[in-house]
Amino acid sequence: MRKTIVIYVLVTMLLLTACHKTPSTTPIDNSPIIKETIATDSPIDINDVEVIQLSEEEVDEVLQCGDVTVTLKGTITKPDTLEGLYIYKADIVDY
Repeated sequence: MRKTIVIYVLVTMLLLTACHKTPSTTPIDNSPIIKETIATDSPIDINDVEVIQLSEEEVDEVLQCGDVTVTLKGTITKPDTLEGLYIYKADIVDY
């Protein structure tokens, strides 16, 4: 009698715990990202354009932050003003 009660309880518990709905998954979208650049066409007065001078500076530094060490070695080109500049480019030499 005891064995049958235990079996009925185990079967009931198995049915209740095993019959849950499978969680849904989100498919991964590997389509390429489309980048758009917006440019405006407006007349530019060549006499009113600001002239930016670039100066070069030699760099040979080692920076350490925690367990990461970064070595900067090369030439840095700096503008004399940041007014009107929108794009910056940097190359990583050693990291």
